[in-house]
Amino acid sequence: MTAGGGDERTDHDHDAEARYRAAIADGDTAALASLGLLLADQPGREDEAEAAYREAIAAGDTGVWNLLGTVLAELPGREGDAEHAYREAHAAGSTVALNNLGSLLHEQPDRFDEAQAAYRQAIAAGYRNAWYNLGLLLHKRGGHATEAEHAYREALAAGDTDAWFPLGLLLTAQPGRLSDAAAAYRGAADAADTPAEQERATLSLGDVLVRLGDKAGARAAYEMGIPLAMRRMTAEAGFRGMTFPVAPMARIRIAINRRLRTRRAIDRLNEALPMPPGVSRRPPYRDG
Repeated sequence: MTAGGGDERTDHDHDAEARYRAAIADGDTAALASLGLLLADQPGREDEAEAAYREAIAAGDTGVWNLLGTVLAELPGREGDAEHAYREAHAAGSTVALNNLGSLLHEQPDRFDEAQAAYRQAIAAGYRNAWYNLGLLLHKRGGHATEAEHAYREALAAGDTDAWFPLGLLLTAQPGRLSDAAAAYRGAADAADTPAEQERATLSLGDVLVRLGDKAGARAAYEMGIPLAMRRMTAEAGFRGMTFPVAPMARIRIAINRRLRTRRAIDRLNEALPMPPGVSRRPPYRDG
């Protein structure tokens, strides 16, 4: 056994690849899909994964069309081929391929209606994971606030707690919905799986509570979020060989007090404490 975890994974992948290729040589075409999955997870081997998937399809395994689409969707200039693969997967009975098709069209200019139709088809077929991506599509488009909110709440009803934060963003921008936005950000904070998610939820909650006049609640939210932001910024600065001139606790107190003062101060602090990346569409799902 090798010493490093990465080396162990490499050895495991090498052994698995050898087994799959031996099985294929013996006529086991079912191993082609497994080989494709293995290769698709190895950077730089996407072409080999594509070849394995196409061999599997040629051998009659139409369930592999969706897997082929997920590989092609990540390759520059292969969007048309990925779309074809997803449509073939849907024709073969895959509902997840409709969600993946929507995800592919989601990022293409002037294909909003097609992306929305794909997501809605997936939902109608029982694929509830598509509600989240549909909400993001409608939210990003603008002018569909009611529909986007409905989609996010359906995603939450399906157990997708990632929808809390974009729901909060949507509601924050709507007149008279700050209390609802605060509830969404609380949901996001409760459901956070990472420090970055906790940071963005609690800072957003604090900002909304300031606007609602609840400074005590805002302070409590900032006391959770700002230390996380400071920790992240310190780590990022450390990687660049930089240090902060003020002691961490003093900086936290200064940041909380400044953030509580006015909306203008909040805007300044948002620049000084950049939020981690917000929300984006889900990557393609590889199940059938």
